[in-house]
Amino acid sequence: MAGDLDAIVLKAMRRAPQDRYRGVGDLVDDVRSHMALRPVAARSGSAGYTVGRYLRRHRVATAAAAAALLAIVAGGGAAAWQARQTAIERDVALAEARRSESINRMLTVMFRDTASSAVGEEATVKQMLDQTAAQLVASVDRSAKSATLITTLADLYVNLEDAAGADALLSQALARGIGAGDPVATAEIKLRLASTAAAMGRTDDMAPLLDSADAVFAADPARFRKERLESMSGRAQLARRKGDYDTAIRLLQLSLPDADRVYAEDHRELLTRYNNLLVYMVEANRLDAMPAVFVAADAALARTGQQGSAQGLAIEQLKGVRLMKLDRLAEAERLFRGVADRRRAVFGKSAALAVDLLQLGRAELALGKFAAARDVLGEARPMAIDNLGPDAVPTLVITLGLAEALAEAGDTGRAETLIGEVAPRIAAMGPVGLPQGIAARTRAIIRLKQGRIAEARREADASEQIFRTLGAPGESYLKSFAALRRRLAT
Repeated sequence: MAGDLDAIVLKAMRRAPQDRYRGVGDLVDDVRSHMALRPVAARSGSAGYTVGRYLRRHRVATAAAAAALLAIVAGGGAAAWQARQTAIERDVALAEARRSESINRMLTVMFRDTASSAVGEEATVKQMLDQTAAQLVASVDRSAKSATLITTLADLYVNLEDAAGADALLSQALARGIGAGDPVATAEIKLRLASTAAAMGRTDDMAPLLDSADAVFAADPARFRKERLESMSGRAQLARRKGDYDTAIRLLQLSLPDADRVYAEDHRELLTRYNNLLVYMVEANRLDAMPAVFVAADAALARTGQQGSAQGLAIEQLKGVRLMKLDRLAEAERLFRGVADRRRAVFGKSAALAVDLLQLGRAELALGKFAAARDVLGEARPMAIDNLGPDAVPTLVITLGLAEALAEAGDTGRAETLIGEVAPRIAAMGPVGLPQGIAARTRAIIRLKQGRIAEARREADASEQIFRTLGAPGESYLKSFAALRRRLAT
C-alpha cells in the first residue's frame, strides 16, 4: 500500500510503543482524516503534502474550474478532453474512497479485540491478519467493496513477506466469487493472484490470470494505467520463470518511462521495478548494461529521498552481486557488509537481512574466509527460517553455504547433518535448479575434505551438469569449478 494508508498501517504496527498510536481512537481519527482527504498524523505535514490533500479534497471543483478555463482558451476540443480526464479522476476517486472504506472496516476488525494490547510485534500482526482474513472471507458479499477489502488485506500479507498468506486469501476470494459483480474488482484479484502464484512457483497459473485481467483493463487504458503496468511486470516475471530473459528485460525497460509518471508519488512501486530489472540483468549476466540502470535507479532514490529505504538497500546489494560476478570479491564483501549493517540498524532481523548475510557469506567463502562465512551464515539461517520458512530457496541456499563453510573449516560432521536436513526439501523441488546444483557441489567439498575423492568427483560432475543445464543463472557458479577441479586432481 502507498501514501496515507501505508503510513497509517505501518504506524499502527511500529515495534516501539512510543512510535505507535496512543490508542485506537487516534488510529480511527487518522483513518477518518484520510477518508475525508485531510492530512493524516502518520505522515509529515509538509506544505506540498498539505496542499496536495487540499486539491484532492476539492477534486471535483478543481477539475471543473480547469475544464472551464480550457473551454474559454481552447474551445470545445479541450473541454471534451478535460471532461474525459475529469471522468477518469472521478473513477479514481471512487476507487480510492472504496479502498478507504475497506481499510476502515479491516482495521476495525483487526484492532477490535486488541484495543488495550500492544500492537507491533511481527508475529502478532501475522496472527491478526490471519484472524481478520478468516472472518472477512466468511462474512463479506460479492460486491466490489468486498473485493477491495480482500485485495487490501492481501497487500498487507505481501508487505509482511507472506506470499503464501496472500495467495490463500486471494484464491479463497476468487473461489467464493467475491467481487464477481464487478469485472474490474475480479480483474484486480486475478492480477494480484498472478503475482502470488509466481511467488509460490505456480507458473502455469500466471498467464490465464493475466490474460483475464488484461481483457478488462484493455477496455480503458487511460483509467487502468497502473493496473496495466502491474500486468506488464507480471508478464516479465512469467518470462523470467520460463528462462526468456530477453522478453523479461525488454518488458521492464519498456514500462519504466510510464512507471516514472504513474508512480511519481509511490516510490516503492517505482523502485521495485528498477530492482526487478537489475535482478533479471544479474541472472542473465547482462553486467555491462547494469551501470546505466544503476544511474537511473540512484537518481530515483535521490529524487524520492529513499537511499536508506529497503528498496535502496536492495539496489545497493545488487551492485555487490555484480561485483561478485566480475570477481571483484573484496569490493563486494565490503559493500555487502555495509548493506547488512545498515539494514540491521534500521530494520532489525528480517528476511531481507538474511539475504544480505547470504551474499556476504558467499563473498567470504569465495575469499577463503571460512570462519567468517560460518559465523555470518550461522546468523542468517535461523533468521531465514523464521521469516521465510524452511522450504524457501534462500533458506536452503543459506544452509548449503553454512555446510560448505563448516566443511572447509574442518567440521564435516555438522556439515553432513545440515545437508541431510535440507536434502528431502531440495529433492522435492525436482532434479534441476540452483539449490540442487549447490547441494551437489557442497557434497563434493565435504567428500573432498573427508578424503573420499572418487565420490567428490562424481558429485562435482553432477553439480557442473546441473549448472550448465540452467544456462545463464548457473554461469556464475561454474566459475568456481576450475579451482575445485584442481583440488580434486591433487
